Order: sequence, then structure tokens, then C-alpha cells
Amino acid sequence: MSNYMQEYDKHYEEAMVDLGNFGFSVSKYEIWKAGQKIENGNFNGTIEYRTLKSEPNIEEKIKISLSEKFSSNQLRQNFYFDCAYTCFDRIMIAIISYKSNCDNINSYSGFLNFAPFHTRKNKFYEFNEPYAMSVFTLNKIPKKIQFSIAISQINIQFYIKEILRHKNLKTL
Repeated sequence: MSNYMQEYDKHYEEAMVDLGNFGFSVSKYEIWKAGQKIENGNFNGTIEYRTLKSEPNIEEKIKISLSEKFSSNQLRQNFYFDCAYTCFDRIMIAIISYKSNCDNINSYSGFLNFAPFHTRKNKFYEFNEPYAMSVFTLNKIPKKIQFSIAISQINIQFYIKEILRHKNLKTL
């Protein structure tokens, strides 16, 4: 069975979560646009997740860093999110603003329709800046990370080779 069609853990209730600090070693990636895989390849690097602030309702409280620059500048090497919460088949790490320069993009507006709350009033996204990161788990072990980028209208998926540091999920 391919990783794309794999049945990931379900989260039946939305809840804020604290993921602490952790890292993933990744080995391959796929880029998807409009439901079609448009690129894939190897990416031997790490993705670091760092919680900077533990207070609720704080902007830029989570920092994501890639150890290596991703091809074609399609994804920034460092960026921030406001919150982490469980959502259907994933843990969603996101910025959820009332207004942004992506409001007229279908994938972004669809995301906002399902968002349980807002984290800020305004956000201006850069071309290669994701509005959300999804962590897909299988038996509570992270297996895939997906970054959703509104302006370029792509999803970049990284497949996890090894978990470098991880603490158990903590619901807030």
C-alpha cells in the first residue's frame, strides 16, 4: 500500500496540543498540485519542530526549520506557526487569520472553513510560506509531514525516515 493511501490515526475531537520539541529525519518528498503529483525526489535532511512559547493565543509560537534548503525555493527554510491541534486524520499546525492575502485561493479558504478558531487578525504570506503543516501518525508514530502553501497552491509531503526526538502528545 502506498503512503498516500495509507490509513492514518483518527482524531475524533479537535483539541489543542503541545508537541514540545522534536525532529524528523526525512528521505523523500512529493509535491502535489490540484490532486496530482507533479514532482518527487530525495531530500536527505531534517525538519525541526520547536515550541517557543507555551501560552495560548500567541502568534509565532512554533518554529519549523529545515536543515537543508529545499529545491527551487518552494518552501522556506525557517518559518513560524501559531497553534497545533488535532483535526480528523492529522495533527494540524497552522496560522489561522481572519484576513490574509490568500483569502481568494480555494484551498486556503476551504482550510479556514474547517478551522475551529482564529489565531490572529491579519497575515501576509510569502510565496513559499506555508499556512499549515500536517503531521500524519500511524499508531501514534509520525509517518508523514505535509506543508500546505496557498500562493503557489501546492502541498509538499515529506516521508519520515527516523524520529530524532519526540515526546508524547499532550492535549491542552
